[in-house]
Amino acid sequence: MYDMIRLPFVAFYVDHPIHHDSRLRYAFRYQVVSFVDQDLVDFANAHYPGKFVVFIPHGGSADPDVRDNPVPIHKRSVPILFAGSFQDPDAFLQSVNAPEGALRQIKSIAEIMLSGDHVNIRKATVTFLQTLGMGEEDLTPDLFPIMRLAELYFRFECRKRLILSLSNLPVTVCGNGWGQLKGAKKPLNSLPAKSFAETLRLAGDAKIFLSIAPFFRQGGHERVFSAMLSGAVAAADRSGYLDRILSPGIHYIGYRSTDPLGDLLAAVLEDPDKLQEIASEGRKQAEANHTWTHRAVAILGAVKEFLHRL
Repeated sequence: MYDMIRLPFVAFYVDHPIHHDSRLRYAFRYQVVSFVDQDLVDFANAHYPGKFVVFIPHGGSADPDVRDNPVPIHKRSVPILFAGSFQDPDAFLQSVNAPEGALRQIKSIAEIMLSGDHVNIRKATVTFLQTLGMGEEDLTPDLFPIMRLAELYFRFECRKRLILSLSNLPVTVCGNGWGQLKGAKKPLNSLPAKSFAETLRLAGDAKIFLSIAPFFRQGGHERVFSAMLSGAVAAADRSGYLDRILSPGIHYIGYRSTDPLGDLLAAVLEDPDKLQEIASEGRKQAEANHTWTHRAVAILGAVKEFLHRL
């Protein structure tokens, strides 16, 4: 239909192409494909040739009242907030009912990703193939189901490790499944899952809004920009993209997997003036460059470029 009426269809994907394989293989001409990480753009270009693929990152959202009148940091009641669900990684693997050989492959690829901050799912899979005497040319769509599960296992394991490392701090988690988490130094303040709008209102009462998205090596999650627009301090995995547009310690708290994040957050919570300074600078940066209005302009620019190339 889109080809018949020559109307561009914009697909704004927020996950890796391996999670959208059937959609991306569906062929029609008037399609603009967007990803929120440059690595995902590169992967899509390599495995889905002929698509018009662009990089457009997430934008931030905030409750309108919070955005217009953010509560000062020292008056906020939630020291550290993480909004997201939890699933125990080993229980997740058991639930997929995969053969033992496939489970070993999934875990091996995930462990390679866990070994360093610059190892994405493609690199990890290629490294795993090399241990079998194979190469990058052997990374075919047949491996995508294994890669999907490996990336999900990696996400769950990263979330587990990071929250456990912060469990001696006043952390509030909001989402499903946190009763599965074992090994916390002290009980977490756990809230049930909330709607998108409720979560944004909660962000307006948080001092630090935590993002755990290490699967974006060259992109950024909306939690980063939403935290900023909500007047909170964003704490997020550093990536190539965030390093280009933000300064750690000035606009946000950027961390790597090897950083003692617990010590860093504990120290900065004792310095409300510093927190307020970071929150204010981050808010200015997000308002100037990272709202959904800015992303709408980027989407329209991509459509214009697409039509120009026809």
